[in-house]
Amino acid sequence: PEHLSKLLDEIAEYPEVVPESERSAWVPLLERLLTHPQPRRMSIFGSSDLSPAVRRALFAFVDPLEDELVLAERLASGDDGLVSVARAIGPRGNPGHGTVLACLSVDESHRVRGEAAAACVRWILRGGAPTSCQAILERLLASPGRGIVAEVMRAIPHQPDLTAVHWLLEGLTTHPSASVRRRVVGLLTEPEVCRCRG
Repeated sequence: PEHLSKLLDEIAEYPEVVPESERSAWVPLLERLLTHPQPRRMSIFGSSDLSPAVRRALFAFVDPLEDELVLAERLASGDDGLVSVARAIGPRGNPGHGTVLACLSVDESHRVRGEAAAACVRWILRGGAPTSCQAILERLLASPGRGIVAEVMRAIPHQPDLTAVHWLLEGLTTHPSASVRRRVVGLLTEPEVCRCRG
């Protein structure tokens, strides 16, 4: 189970690597794993409960924005559900999801707020984001700690045109973190070159 759990966590983090044609076949398998508990094992071998990892992978495959009932269920599913909603809004949200994103941005969970910040960046980059996205992002970046800015930096891809977030990058050139400043300068000068490590 621990190997399967790691694989499921990777799927949840990078669902785009699974071809669209295969996702429809995986969803019923994940649903079956979720509804049929695994046999108990001795505690020295670790937990055999795959439910959290299966739920995260399933959330990554099923778009919560296509159905209001699914969206409502996700919003009531704890941090994993809220994170999955934020991850969906970034690349696929419409103006009606601005309020949902605003609510996610004030959640008590740092992880949820980080995903909300990343969603703002992705939505701004693809265009059509409501003006509230920039205000939400600025407020989140003003909060203490490095977690939010780390999620924001992860959300900015290596691509030639980053004009939509130039204001954001300019504002981060004086960030206290040297690694953030280094990546920002790289994105401003050579945006297509990866400087994520080192």
